[in-house]
Amino acid sequence: MAKAPRVPPHSDEAEKSVLGAVLIDKDAVVAVAQFLKPNHFYRESHGRIFEAVLALYEQREPVDVVTVSEKLKKAKSLKQAGGAAYLTELVNQVPTSAHAENYGRIVKDFKRLCPYCKKVREKLTELNLDYICRNVQKGTRKRGILLTLGGQDQVPFLVDQDKEVYMYESDKIIEYLDKNYG
Repeated sequence: MAKAPRVPPHSDEAEKSVLGAVLIDKDAVVAVAQFLKPNHFYRESHGRIFEAVLALYEQREPVDVVTVSEKLKKAKSLKQAGGAAYLTELVNQVPTSAHAENYGRIVKDFKRLCPYCKKVREKLTELNLDYICRNVQKGTRKRGILLTLGGQDQVPFLVDQDKEVYMYESDKIIEYLDKNYG
């Protein structure tokens, strides 16, 4: 039986949380508008929502469920973004708007790491291994992805945020996978 196609590493929870935060708190918009872009979101619908948020913010208009719904409706993309009910759901699911910047950085970090993970994902698929990717932070300087293979074996794929140096490069992870699973 064929396995379902793999999706790139992303954090749906972080995407939903940053969107919910910007819909309820103008300070959250300010915190993320300088670094987070619509194309950083994995889900196209989330990118559409954030694009509407940024447009309203840049026009110095209020940002909330009603204004974002109207902006999306005028752009004829409210339905593709999940509808007004989905925007309300985002607001109701956000744990807190106080961490909007952290949620935004998680979304951006996954987007930045995706191209570097492509070879690793291809190898995992070739070897028919089940895996989970999740965002990790060690201390304050290193962020990246932790691969959990078969529910047990963990392989760090970390990045030094200051230097953008990948601590475990794709080739080394592929070598490890070949050695232990190939």
